[in-house]
Amino acid sequence: ISTLYDFRLNVRLGPSLQFARIGSLDTNQNIKLLGTTTTGEWFRIDFKNSYGWIYAPAVVIAPGCIKLRE
Repeated sequence: ISTLYDFRLNVRLGPSLQFARIGSLDTNQNIKLLGTTTTGEWFRIDFKNSYGWIYAPAVVIAPGCIKLRE
């Protein structure tokens, strides 16, 4: 993925801004997307040997990536 506007992307404990921030990702960082919310607003990612959530509208997914399952 890459982030819009070349900024660091917050990783959260759950799929909402109400969940705690547990870290961040640099732009153009390769990560594994594991799923999405039913609304498609948040992506679940593999993060530091656990899971985290990133805000989908803030990222650009490489064209070669396959479609995520809900």
